[in-house]
Amino acid sequence: MEEIQRDHADAADAVNRIEWFRRQLQDLQAVLQDQVNQILKRMNKTMAPQVAAQLFERVGFHPVAVVMEMEKLALYVGEASRITVEDLNAVVGRTRQEALFELTQAIGDKKLDQALIIASRLQENSIHALAIIATLRNFARKLLLFSALQSQKEYGVFPGMAPQVFQQQCLPALKKNDRWKNELSGHPYAVNMQFKTAAGFSMTTLQSWLPLILEAEMRLKGSPIAPETVIQHLILSMLRPVSKGNLQNQR
Repeated sequence: MEEIQRDHADAADAVNRIEWFRRQLQDLQAVLQDQVNQILKRMNKTMAPQVAAQLFERVGFHPVAVVMEMEKLALYVGEASRITVEDLNAVVGRTRQEALFELTQAIGDKKLDQALIIASRLQENSIHALAIIATLRNFARKLLLFSALQSQKEYGVFPGMAPQVFQQQCLPALKKNDRWKNELSGHPYAVNMQFKTAAGFSMTTLQSWLPLILEAEMRLKGSPIAPETVIQHLILSMLRPVSKGNLQNQR
């Protein structure tokens, strides 16, 4: 009974935190929109609200960056009176994969606020929740692999090692095994950074992610809960410290 009550309390706390982040996001977006409106008025331009929303998602919620990119857009269109999504793509273009990478980077850096905001923006920009789930699953599996490889002394990988040492000594030894050649096929610096990210999480934490991701996927496919809520709750659960009880259950 106590466990059920604790689960209900955790769920209520998660919902409250999601609502708090949503309100914070709305307040910040209002400030940025006001800055955009001032620039549009000063430079005699117009721009649809959805284009402004995409600008915020691509640039981030940084007032100085938004002002700089808005002025670039206004100058780019020249004598045209309206800034379109095509103009935005030309000046501040970004691919879907880059946007998804930002989410995994925020999670890897344990930046909960940023991860929640990015996840919300991804869905607002028509990236399906199941695509986010697939990205997080691949991310979790890769970190699990890299964490396991770091625990094997024959590869000599350890946190804080110089990139040159990793590239010249460790990476060739790792690539001798074809089982994980795909995971190691990226740029050496990027692979090294992923090993460092994996080192920032315990193996227990990384192992807990895959069941959480599977549960979220099942909710998306068979539950009336809004996809945004499912994704936000998943991210909160992934970055929530593992309790002693959870540690004991996983032994």
